[in-house]
Amino acid sequence: MRSITKLFVVLIFLALSTSLFAQASASATADVLAQLKKGLTLSNLDGDLDFGEIIVLTTPQTPVITPANGVRFLASGHPNKNVTVTFSGVTLNGSGGGTIAFTPDVDHTGNSSTYSLPVDVTSGGSYQLVNTTGTGQLYLWLGGSLAIAANQLEGDYTGTFTLTVAY
Repeated sequence: MRSITKLFVVLIFLALSTSLFAQASASATADVLAQLKKGLTLSNLDGDLDFGEIIVLTTPQTPVITPANGVRFLASGHPNKNVTVTFSGVTLNGSGGGTIAFTPDVDHTGNSSTYSLPVDVTSGGSYQLVNTTGTGQLYLWLGGSLAIAANQLEGDYTGTFTLTVAY
């Protein structure tokens, strides 16, 4: 019994001495991170998407301008970073009171300013800004189609297409 009592006293002493000699402070570390990116710009390089004069017919029409023959945009920003490209259709309002639906067709050619090896762009999709001498570039090309009804009201029709890129 004495050895059990001695063992019990030793265990109590060890337990008390451990808490008596515990550290009074402790520390931990965390890294602090930041990613600095070049600001984004988006420029219209070619002006308006102009379907020109269209003769109203007694049947519906769907005139098309391909992206290769449309308007070119240049997105510039941080090299090799992805951007989300968004856009939507537009309703053109006519001076005579009618409306026409415009359905956009957007392609990209990476950092090529010529329409070669185009890739279809989906609104909400992510696309890489290609490194060109320290700047990321993405050429975007706008084309699309109009939905002209049979006997559409005559007049001049206008609408504004908005293309957005964001990190």
